[in-house]
Amino acid sequence: MYTPPGSLDRFGQEVWAAIDADPSLCVGFFNARGAGVEGRYCSYVYTRRALEVLGLFDENIYPAYYEDVEMDVRMGRAVAAGVCAPARWFNSSEFVHGKPGVGSKGQSRYVSGTKLMEARMRREGDEEMRAVARRWSEKIKRGKKASPLYLHQKWGCRPEKEIDLATCRLQHPFGNAARPLSYWQLDAGRRQCVEEGREGVEGMCEYRLVEN
Repeated sequence: MYTPPGSLDRFGQEVWAAIDADPSLCVGFFNARGAGVEGRYCSYVYTRRALEVLGLFDENIYPAYYEDVEMDVRMGRAVAAGVCAPARWFNSSEFVHGKPGVGSKGQSRYVSGTKLMEARMRREGDEEMRAVARRWSEKIKRGKKASPLYLHQKWGCRPEKEIDLATCRLQHPFGNAARPLSYWQLDAGRRQCVEEGREGVEGMCEYRLVEN
């Protein structure tokens, strides 16, 4: 992420002013060129209020993707309950995310760390990084199959590749009104399944909820 000179100061002033005006602000998004609206959790504000009400990202969603979808479900429930203000956009600054040759004036050679890593993976003879990339790709595939099923268990969402938040019918985690929105409990066995895979599983690693 490239931050043009002065942008963080402007951004900080804008955010603190918003929090002073409405202490119930939980989540905000800011302009990140290259991320797009669909990538809003690439660059976001998460306030102390959010930490208290929404908690941390659910680590059962592993290794990547869908954790922002799950947080959106929590945020929707919090706004409906009146404990978080609706998310807002901050526009005082623009940052740059992820694309080579994209930047503000004088920064046309900016290349993100992600792109540098991808370039190394493609480089001829770099077998070590290609092996890392293969293992990561396999893990990502298992996670992408397992995460929609987990969201189905936790929030009743229709278990599809593209989660439609309107289908998430449960109002509380796992349908239990005693659970706060911040609730999650790591299933180490499921994490190992996604991490290593199991013969014949094809990434369908089941989550085991243990009520205590």
